[in-house]
Amino acid sequence: MSKYMLFKNQGLMDTNALKLLGASSKRDDDSKIGFFGSGWKYSLAVMLRENISFRIFSGKDEILITTKNVEFAGDIHKVICVNGEQTSLTLGAGIDWKKWYAFREIYANMIDENGEIEKPTSINPKKNETQVYIKIDDASVDIVNKWSKYFCDKTPTLHKNKYGSILDAINANEMHVYRKGILTFRQTKGNPAYNYNLNNLEITEARTPRWNWDVYTEICKMLALCNNVNIIRMCLGSRASWEFKLDYWNYAKIFDDAWLTFINKKKLVRESVCGWYVGFTDTLILPDNLVNGLKKFFGSKVVLAGGDEDFIVREHPGANKDLILKVLNFLAPFGYKAELDMIKFIDFNDENVYGMYKSKIIYIAGKINNVLSYDNLTTVLIEEIIHKDTGYSDNSNQMQTHLIDVIFKLMKFNNDTELRGFVKVDNVNVDA
Repeated sequence: MSKYMLFKNQGLMDTNALKLLGASSKRDDDSKIGFFGSGWKYSLAVMLRENISFRIFSGKDEILITTKNVEFAGDIHKVICVNGEQTSLTLGAGIDWKKWYAFREIYANMIDENGEIEKPTSINPKKNETQVYIKIDDASVDIVNKWSKYFCDKTPTLHKNKYGSILDAINANEMHVYRKGILTFRQTKGNPAYNYNLNNLEITEARTPRWNWDVYTEICKMLALCNNVNIIRMCLGSRASWEFKLDYWNYAKIFDDAWLTFINKKKLVRESVCGWYVGFTDTLILPDNLVNGLKKFFGSKVVLAGGDEDFIVREHPGANKDLILKVLNFLAPFGYKAELDMIKFIDFNDENVYGMYKSKIIYIAGKINNVLSYDNLTTVLIEEIIHKDTGYSDNSNQMQTHLIDVIFKLMKFNNDTELRGFVKVDNVNVDA
């Protein structure tokens, strides 16, 4: 049974790497993970503070890490010593660091030096080799057991390109984003399809993204170059996925031909107007910026739905005219009026759209006819009749103001007995 976790690489360690805060030999090398010059120092403080047992060897010589009590401003501080030499670091360094951060820094240094990890049962220092042993015990075993959460070296890679790698998801409810193999970002909402390991991501000294939008743009660019149709389909085939909701596709300039296979000659529909085009078999709803990018890159190979010629009405069979008349008769006294022949039940390509007013016709989703109740049909018709009478569009400030005004006046009517003789609410007459 493994007793230690060993991080090793060729070459000898310069003890200044453990003593000089801010000193780094990697700052001008983009291929390296570390460059701030603080990781190793904070790691020593974290491991000593958390009672994580470790030993460091430079060749066959052990680098001794100890502490010394030093008084400052009336308090006693434990100062870290390297081979007996007092540093300026105390056990309070990196006070907000979690235990796994120490492993992160040691792992990053090992990767930067082209090293490797082993799990030996004993300590065996070697000439011209730097070795860091961490004892697997109660203080460290939780990190070892959850290794794949923090590092992706053991996670299957499904696709790889110049922007990074698309990885198998560990947890269906949580997305992990890694930078050069080390966890840097977590997303706990939105049904992500995969985990991601990014090559180019600017980070802070805490190894978190300097800007979250940089994570999103890099993922979009990576997916754009993906040549695996199944991966594209998992990410963009459903509007419920986290990837579908990314709004940074304008940063993706080059697309793999696998996208044409995914599109499969369907007309692309911008999500912002997806309720306007019917026919599940010949249209594909995608984020607006993605549609724009695909059209710009592929040109005539991609066809967009956008004109009235694409609004092909497919009427839903078996409209319940008695139900419609019942609702219209209920609404008419309140000023919400429409003729029966101007209402059509159709199948929208977006299952989340229940109604729409266009070209003097009120279109209602066919499933309302079969699934939803009298009350649901009533609320949908109220909204579409308002669109008809006012010309206000969905999500417009005018529509919002109109609805709030109606609600306010109805509330006032309900609570003011003096107004109940007769109240006019915009085009709604309410008789007591």
